Amino acid sequence: IMDSIRTWLRLIEASEQARHQQQSDGVTQICYGPGKTGREVHLYTIEGQGHEWPGAQRTLPSIISGPQTDKLNATQVIWDFFVRQARL
Repeated sequence: IMDSIRTWLRLIEASEQARHQQQSDGVTQICYGPGKTGREVHLYTIEGQGHEWPGAQRTLPSIISGPQTDKLNATQVIWDFFVRQARL
């Protein structure tokens, strides 16, 4: 994960030093940037979340995908992120 974060930070020319970290109800959000063009990179981790889309209806049996929580709606978080980003 951190290799991917570093790649995006290089692309947006932002520091690897986290700007902001917030924890709530088992969800951790770490924000980096903004880079030179105003872009940011955000990393979310969700305690107790298996390999399913956070906030969506389960599609696989838990024996395959692990536990699922409703602590975060990934679709809404991603939409909100892109709405805030500067357009080129």
